[in-house]
Amino acid sequence: DEEDIVKVVEEIIRDLEQKREREQFIRDMEEKWDTMAPYVREQFLRDCILGRHNVQQQRRYLKTLELDIGSVQLLTFRLDIEHEFESLYALKDLAERLLKKYKFNVVFGTIVGTHAIILIEPADFEELINCLREIKSVFYDYYQRDITIAVSDKGSFQELALLYSQTKECLKYRFYLGEGSIITSRDIKTHQMGPKGLFVFDYERVTLAIKSGNVKELN
Repeated sequence: DEEDIVKVVEEIIRDLEQKREREQFIRDMEEKWDTMAPYVREQFLRDCILGRHNVQQQRRYLKTLELDIGSVQLLTFRLDIEHEFESLYALKDLAERLLKKYKFNVVFGTIVGTHAIILIEPADFEELINCLREIKSVFYDYYQRDITIAVSDKGSFQELALLYSQTKECLKYRFYLGEGSIITSRDIKTHQMGPKGLFVFDYERVTLAIKSGNVKELN
């Protein structure tokens, strides 16, 4: 009868309203996640760099964040004078934009203490050096400040803490190689001594110094 039909219609309307509410709830959660995801990824990178996650935890987070990361290379940027956080953040943002302009695959970017850190997939050395030189030049044009950049060796994502330690070690040599340099782990290898203590000229090191712009290394 008419009353039964009305009840059925009301029940259908309630179901449709509940469905719309569920769909709206899912959309709201997806929008919140899209907003939060970059910050979650950045915090995840920072924790991995500082060695706060073991391999199993890293794998779980990578799966949750839907990240498939293979071999990586770490770039650590340091301002050569006292700075405000805004300047360091501007440096990170500029470096990310120019690296992408040069077609490098930027995996993550974050700030740890006084360092802006960017994780990229391994790239051609000379192209990377050219891009880093442009980053230094553009940043100096805007802020009149030099930056020193340390470039790690290639490694796995699970070796992030080790790669970061490697770049920090590179930065210690800025007083020797010159502030405003681009320093790789190969730049800081000690010169080998030949038979009878004779000095062995390290051609590879000099070549890297020239490519990196480490003029003081040639003196």
